Amino acid sequence: MAMAAALGMATLASGEDTNEYELKDEVFIVANTIRPSANPTETYHYYTLPFCKPKERQWDDHDLGELLTGNRKIVTDYQVYFGIDVPYGKLCKVSMTPETVKAFSDAIEDDYVFEMYVDNIRLSAMVGQAVQKDAPPGKNVLEQHLNKFAAASTYDYYLNTHVHFDIAYNDADIALGYVDDTEVKSPVPKFVVPSLMHTIYPTVLVLISCRQLGVPVNLSDPSKKEASFTYSVKWRKEAAWTWEDRTVKDPLLPEVLEIHWLSIINSFVLVMLLVAFLSIVMFRILKQDVSSVQVRVISLSIWIYDRYMDPEDGLDINEETGWKLVHADVFRNPPYLVVFCAQNWVWNIVACGLVIPGPLLGVFAFLNTVAIWNDSSAALPFGTIMILICLFLLVNVPLTIIGGIAGRNTT
Repeated sequence: MAMAAALGMATLASGEDTNEYELKDEVFIVANTIRPSANPTETYHYYTLPFCKPKERQWDDHDLGELLTGNRKIVTDYQVYFGIDVPYGKLCKVSMTPETVKAFSDAIEDDYVFEMYVDNIRLSAMVGQAVQKDAPPGKNVLEQHLNKFAAASTYDYYLNTHVHFDIAYNDADIALGYVDDTEVKSPVPKFVVPSLMHTIYPTVLVLISCRQLGVPVNLSDPSKKEASFTYSVKWRKEAAWTWEDRTVKDPLLPEVLEIHWLSIINSFVLVMLLVAFLSIVMFRILKQDVSSVQVRVISLSIWIYDRYMDPEDGLDINEETGWKLVHADVFRNPPYLVVFCAQNWVWNIVACGLVIPGPLLGVFAFLNTVAIWNDSSAALPFGTIMILICLFLLVNVPLTIIGGIAGRNTT
């Protein structure tokens, strides 16, 4: 009863929201995509690789933004329940057929990363590691893999078959800020995927000895007929963790570009100074030009007046000359006014509505076809395409028509 009271109504941390769990509530492990670590935009479905597929495929909820960015979340068969530790759990066994070995080996060679979600917290880990043959104990496998001078045949490919989830939680009242009227932010669930053998990744959090979490499968070993995928779960109450701990940086996730405000301000000030200097120079040049034109025109007018003109003609030598004579030209219609203007306002509205969506539709059709051909998760499903078409027809088309009619009736 004491344990139930301690674990009851606790909270798992998520990206921006918090979900409340009671003891033994199921916590879903959601698989998302796999991708090369060097190319975050090249994403594929998680089960493109022959991982343990769920008995019943259950897709997780997606919003439109997730679908457009290539997320394809699917609930896995990991049995994780709130507050229940799992020292060693079996997921499934996969036969090491030549096709399976080749698929995993190619993924490991290209440094593939898989992504999962635990209560909307994204986690990632390497599919496996390439270990140089006859490498001395303790040598960093990452350094070995970065050695571009080594031949590919000198590597053994090891498949990660065990995943360890180390999840921290907090009481719901504390997480929601109801303790002594003091706002206390909810902590984040931590998660780890063990590095293998002598591999050392300084930026990957490893809380339990890797040797206790199972031995990776050597894909180069022909005697290995099957691989057992396993997992373990550890729950810890961490009341002292802050909100910032929820968004701990995962080095395997895509980099988020930071805005360098100082550089932006510096560039803005530089542009303003250049505009000011150019304006001063242009005004001085124009002023000198206008003055010189006026002097020449007045001198010529006086000479013509004295030589040819009769004083009774009423020639005014002080009338405006030079630049002053052309200041009103901006209000005159050009000689070929309708060359680039549409005379039929209906077709003008139609052209305005298609001039940008038309080329975009062609580019999208090509890219989506390529994504479908390569079985990439970046390919939009049919339902998402229908949603985009409905948005175009119900939002863009009416606004274009209304704007065209309003512009035509405006004088």
